[in-house]
Amino acid sequence: LHLTRAIFLIAWTRFCCSFLGSQLRKEFGIIWQGSGQKRWDIEVTTRSAADENLRKGLDVRILSNFAPSHSQVLRAGDALYLPPRHAHWGVSAAADCLTYSVGFRAPTAQELVESLVNAAAQRVPSDSLWNMSVPLDPADPFGRGRISRQDVAYAKQVCRDALDAFLGDDAAFEDFLGSTLTRPKRKSRTPSATAWQSPASLPRWTSPSAPHGDMSPASLLEFADFDFGESHMDSDDLDDEDAEEDGLSFFSLAELEGGLVLPAEGSQLVVERIAADAPGAPTLRHAETAVLAFIPTPDASGCRLFLDGQPVPVQPDAEAHLPLLCARSRLIPADLSAPLRESQGLRSLVAKLLACDALYEEL
Repeated sequence: LHLTRAIFLIAWTRFCCSFLGSQLRKEFGIIWQGSGQKRWDIEVTTRSAADENLRKGLDVRILSNFAPSHSQVLRAGDALYLPPRHAHWGVSAAADCLTYSVGFRAPTAQELVESLVNAAAQRVPSDSLWNMSVPLDPADPFGRGRISRQDVAYAKQVCRDALDAFLGDDAAFEDFLGSTLTRPKRKSRTPSATAWQSPASLPRWTSPSAPHGDMSPASLLEFADFDFGESHMDSDDLDDEDAEEDGLSFFSLAELEGGLVLPAEGSQLVVERIAADAPGAPTLRHAETAVLAFIPTPDASGCRLFLDGQPVPVQPDAEAHLPLLCARSRLIPADLSAPLRESQGLRSLVAKLLACDALYEEL
């Protein structure tokens, strides 16, 4: 299903034309030439935000002035690295031109601070009202509208106390940082509306009261509840006929069009096949838009997991395996089988990630 979607998207992006004009990236990126040729004109010096003069009346960010100092023609198989804030303009040089562009974006310092302030504000009691340090004097003809120096100092102290309290709470700050760095920059992947209209169409690990408005992988994790017990299957116990006899149900394409969602039993079976080194055990991949990251504990005894802007509860015996889970977007059975056998918590976690479409089976 993922391969079918990729082919569909590539087909729609296969066209012969130039970009609308010169552009700037705020992140560093890599451009791969899939087929045909494309000429890239590039400014080798960076532009500051003040020098980013844009053409007016457009919905896209196109520079009004462009003075390239370097030109490069990419042929099939070539790659071009573009540092942040280097203006560039690509023009197709062949009818079969197909270009892949990958951007690697990190939060700006401004975004990080803004998120920090918002997170700290959530911890301030909502009933904590503003108290003027100097009461108004009815006899003062100029008292109305005055913000006294004492009020300025009081307000500054309120803000300082809130930020200090937040920064002093290591667990809260790590939650904030992990969530901020993994938060999707675009709209989360959501199942189609028709796939979730009735309880009968819900995956078996959800409930009718699930917040269907937010069906991102991280939000779905709380509805995925697997218990593997202390044992795992042997490879001799696993075959396609067993799966059919167990009554595993699968969704139609219409139900799956918003995400490759596995029933709970299907996710468990996949994990057990990998743990048992069963013939044909699948390789797993990170979903293309899922962002997984971990933060080691201060004593390096464990890790905390984050997915798509949310902390993910992890059983203690699975924490040691989070670096493996996060560092590789392609997880082969040879790397996963032993950790899965050792850790019940890891088996449960991987099954949940499969069920919520943060991981999927490689075709």
